[in-house]
Amino acid sequence: MNELESGLDHHSLITSEEQKKRYRELMTVVKDEYADVSKNEVQRAICADEEAIKEALRQLHRQVKAYTKRKR
Repeated sequence: MNELESGLDHHSLITSEEQKKRYRELMTVVKDEYADVSKNEVQRAICADEEAIKEALRQLHRQVKAYTKRKR
C-alpha cells in the first residue's frame, strides 16, 4: 500500500493534483480498514482456544505467502 501511494507522484495517467489527493484519501481508508480487520483477527485469536489460534496462524501464513507470490 505504501508503494502504491508513493507511486502516485510518478504515474503517467494520474496527472492532476485533485486525482492524487483523491487516491491518497482512498489509500488512507484502505489502510484504516486493513488495520481494523487485522486487530479483529488478533483479538479473535487471543480469545479463542489453542486450535483456533493455530488455524488463524495458518491463515495468516497462507495470506503472507500468497502476497509474496503476488497471488490472491
